[in-house]
Amino acid sequence: MKTPSRSRARRRSELALAATALLAWTGCGDKSLTDVRPDGSVPATDGSRGEAGDGRDAAVQSNRNEYDLLFLIDDSSSMAVVQQKLLAQLPTFMQVLQALPGGLPSVHIAVVSSDMGAPSDTSIGCSAAGDQGVFFSRPQGTCTATTLTAGSTFITDDVTGNSKNFTAPDPAGLPSVFQCIGLLGTAGCGFGHQLASIDRALGADGLGPSPLMDQGFLREGAYLGIVIVSNQDDCSAPAGSPRYSLNGGSSDLGNPLGPLTHYRCNLAGHLCQDLNSGSTDMTKFASPPLNPPSWHDGTADAPTLTLSNCESNDDSSSGLTPVSKFITDIKALKPDPANQILVSAITGVNGTDPSTLTSTPYTIAWLPGAGSASNELWPQIAHACGPAGPGTAPGGHITTDGSFADPAVRIAQFVRAFGSNGVLTSACDDNYASAMAAIAARI
Repeated sequence: MKTPSRSRARRRSELALAATALLAWTGCGDKSLTDVRPDGSVPATDGSRGEAGDGRDAAVQSNRNEYDLLFLIDDSSSMAVVQQKLLAQLPTFMQVLQALPGGLPSVHIAVVSSDMGAPSDTSIGCSAAGDQGVFFSRPQGTCTATTLTAGSTFITDDVTGNSKNFTAPDPAGLPSVFQCIGLLGTAGCGFGHQLASIDRALGADGLGPSPLMDQGFLREGAYLGIVIVSNQDDCSAPAGSPRYSLNGGSSDLGNPLGPLTHYRCNLAGHLCQDLNSGSTDMTKFASPPLNPPSWHDGTADAPTLTLSNCESNDDSSSGLTPVSKFITDIKALKPDPANQILVSAITGVNGTDPSTLTSTPYTIAWLPGAGSASNELWPQIAHACGPAGPGTAPGGHITTDGSFADPAVRIAQFVRAFGSNGVLTSACDDNYASAMAAIAARI
């Protein structure tokens, strides 16, 4: 059993290491605002854009003491435990920032939900438009007062308190305000638009400026950090998509799009390899099957199939918005995205080693359908991690707190597009202390 003094010493050590990593990434202490490229060249300072070394580049005028941090929190029905674990560890995240040699940098912190609506011709528990990327700034859950100043839609603070827009006293005040607005609940749409919500909140989607309540959040010279907290994969689709409707059919295997479940997002959004014995083409990348192939595992009454090397289906005909579009949109927000943007996710991944976390392989389980389709076997994705039982993939991390997460193929691909500034962690960790410290250290 650890003694209290050892626990405190270990905690101080963790914060010191995280702060050191943060210093290494941001280059705090370097007074120059112009970044040098990996090839040794320096961007031009005339404000123009161009090729490397041709004298027409925009200067990367990054203020190394300004950070705009956007948290995307999934508010679908299965997120209660995950949200609670996030809020419990927010002080860890803030302590890393506050422990920097210069103290807390100038921060903007905002919260947005995954609910962008899902227009449907039947009742699926979703509104037509959802929250449209608008920041949450009102007290949630049992909290009764944010202490934010009137009209504030996101949190601002710095070491001097000059930009502080809430009255709760620091250092505990900053995480407490976030905790007050961050418990979004579980009434959001089950067809989450995590990536589309981020795109809309930042005005990066090409659909016009960001929502009025979100404006002023992004600062031209600030670093941008995006943190996604979700236990299911992104299902962002363009306006008018039939993905969430019956389209004149029924919710069963006779519908060309399949039963009206979240598996439709996998059918449209993923391409995987079937490397199982008996597979007719092990080199092909294809959508997950609606029906079990003859070489399935399990039994005839409970077939299973494990797929490998899954990636986002970015074909424009897939029905979902390509992940590559979201990557391009977000990178366009900064002149030097490789150095100015961090993207992280607490989501559905396999493994325990942070350097090798992946959303695949994943397992499909066919189980009896709902209602009048109980005689059919419907496909569903087995949890990458979750409670023991048939709903969790073989070899998946077993949880005892009720939390689970499905393989987040699209979200993981989005995060990895930011290279070493992309951080993946598991939503099924017992607590998020390590995840929040790792994310804060990268920011």
